Amino acid sequence: MQDKGIEGVTPKDYGAAADGVTVDVVAIRKAFAASKTVRFSQGTYNFGDIGANGVLVDLTALGPGITMIVDAGAEFLCNTTDNTLTAFFLLESNSHFTVKGTASFRDTGYNGLSTPIRGAVGFLLTNHTAHNWGDVNIEAIHGHRIVAPLLINGTVSAADRVRDIVVGHIVADDCYYGFNAQNQGDRVGIGKISAYRCYRPYFVYGVTAHEVEVVNRAPRSNSGAVNISRSDGGLPTRGIRVRYSERENVVLTTTAHVLINHIGPSLGEISGIHVTYDIEDLAGAAPPVKIVTYTAPGGVETNALLANVVDDVHISGKCVGRNGAVTCTANYTAKGRLHWGGGPGSSYDGTIPKQFRIDDNYAPA
Repeated sequence: MQDKGIEGVTPKDYGAAADGVTVDVVAIRKAFAASKTVRFSQGTYNFGDIGANGVLVDLTALGPGITMIVDAGAEFLCNTTDNTLTAFFLLESNSHFTVKGTASFRDTGYNGLSTPIRGAVGFLLTNHTAHNWGDVNIEAIHGHRIVAPLLINGTVSAADRVRDIVVGHIVADDCYYGFNAQNQGDRVGIGKISAYRCYRPYFVYGVTAHEVEVVNRAPRSNSGAVNISRSDGGLPTRGIRVRYSERENVVLTTTAHVLINHIGPSLGEISGIHVTYDIEDLAGAAPPVKIVTYTAPGGVETNALLANVVDDVHISGKCVGRNGAVTCTANYTAKGRLHWGGGPGSSYDGTIPKQFRIDDNYAPA
């Protein structure tokens, strides 16, 4: 069918009922096959059941220049049937991808406590080929009971990257992640992640140049709502700027609210990290920020002497309701730099000067 161009098409042109009951996924695929501009008018678009690492709408073959226009009152619904990660929309090599409006996702089969996690991702951006792609602009994503509104993964390659992603607002309501980037996804700007009853509103590793604000309410996790990591054998994590605020903490946070951590003993780097926090934790005793090395994925904290690098870390913020001390469980062969800005109710304990050269004159922007 001829591409209808700038005016686009709607899945209702191809038989979508958008009544939340009728499965509309075939009509949605036909709409994208007809035009690179697809409008979703008001209604609930049922993508149907999905399992076994499935993808409901794969946009990869359509190439660059896709635009989704999502009208107020439009929602995307699916039902994940297996303990597996699934996706509403898969993108690879889809540069200049744009979403106008708010893309809202809901998965009736989601289970954040299953092993592995069971549920769908709203937009899955990936890269498994020898090239770079990106220039993704999304006005807003709303996820309700899904694994993540936006997740980026792919081949661990320093040369072939998904990059240049701008999102105005992510709302994660009872999701596992708000945003997750796994060794892919550079130069990312997210205006705000608003998380409610989530486990990991912001979890990234092996990426560079992120700037994000996270507002977290009633977190489900007992550690690492913001998790800035470097995976064992993975790429460096560099240039991450996070402004984090937390309220209505209903769980006993035991490890830390913000984790900066190496996962595994292989040589790697975390650097250029800026964290500003505003944490209300009336019941817990966890540090606002913890810098740590783990023995392996799912392993325990270790003080073993390792050549991992944590350097050029900027920390400032305030704790409401109690005093909180930044701490470290690690042992580095060389001390990195930690720029300390302090703030009301905030300090660092004796583990920090053992592992870092401290600049107490740092003035946060």
